[in-house]
Amino acid sequence: MKTWIFVGWVASVAVVASADTLKIGSTVHQGSFIGFEKSLLNFETEKMLSERLNRVSALTVDPPLEVQITYTNKKTDTGVLTGYSRMKFHVEVDGKPKTLYASLVRTVLPPPPPPAEEEPDRAAGQGRGRLVIDLDGMRRDELPENQRKALEHYEAAKANYDRYISESTAMGAAADAVTGPARRAVLAKLHARKYEEQPLREAFEQAEDGIRAAFPTAPAGGVPAAPQTREQMIERTKSLKGVEKLF
Repeated sequence: MKTWIFVGWVASVAVVASADTLKIGSTVHQGSFIGFEKSLLNFETEKMLSERLNRVSALTVDPPLEVQITYTNKKTDTGVLTGYSRMKFHVEVDGKPKTLYASLVRTVLPPPPPPAEEEPDRAAGQGRGRLVIDLDGMRRDELPENQRKALEHYEAAKANYDRYISESTAMGAAADAVTGPARRAVLAKLHARKYEEQPLREAFEQAEDGIRAAFPTAPAGGVPAAPQTREQMIERTKSLKGVEKLF
């Protein structure tokens, strides 16, 4: 029975981080800014807070958050929200700081997350491409130590990254299924996952490189050519190993 490893690009979800501070009187709350709409500033801590602006002493958005702004005259704008104080929103528009009087603002909301997209395989010699390894039914314990360790490292890194992608994709779908404060709450949780992605993706890509180094005879972009002689077959059997995976 033939067994194959397919190594290639996987889907990625873009999200934005948020770790914000809301001050109401002398009380300070740590959490996530959800948005401003219907004259209420929505902020998630252990629970959802919805406060009128005249009760809010200050809001700090750290790091700043990309937002869509709708004015009372129905015009719209995009910018980066840095905070709020004294009935004014503090934003950056086109890289320049700008103060928006709250009386002129209808909504300030983060944009919805973009849909997950799968990156296409790249041709051999262009970027990483797709790597196909034919293992000819070899068992894991028959592999040389360097190949076995590379495979174990790769499988663990892939599982961690796949889990992140799956969870983030499910959260994006959940956000699309609801509206209002419930949607903002799901988006806030997505916001908090941004910086989890980069180290997981880097670890996955390093593990891919390790697989390619451990199995140097596997070509990019297709199935390895069949061995022509018994000696070639023996040599390939020694250098290749298998687990059935396709992604």
